[in-house]
Amino acid sequence: MNIDSIPSMNTKAEAIFINNADAEIAEQCRIREDAIIHERVTNERLAAQEARIDCLTKENNSLEEENSRLKDLLAKNGIKAED
Repeated sequence: MNIDSIPSMNTKAEAIFINNADAEIAEQCRIREDAIIHERVTNERLAAQEARIDCLTKENNSLEEENSRLKDLLAKNGIKAED
């Protein structure tokens, strides 16, 4: 901000006030940007974890079906399955 363009802003105290205000605004912007980045990274990690859960759930279901099929096969052949 150019102090010369504002008639009432002609003292050093006013200049310091403006510089401090600019620094505070810049800090708030930096904090907001950090929060946005953190949220994006968190959402990406969450999506990756959800995809992993889906994959593991499908694998688990497939293994349960295979286990059930093998138990049925054992039973058909007169073999008692261990649990």
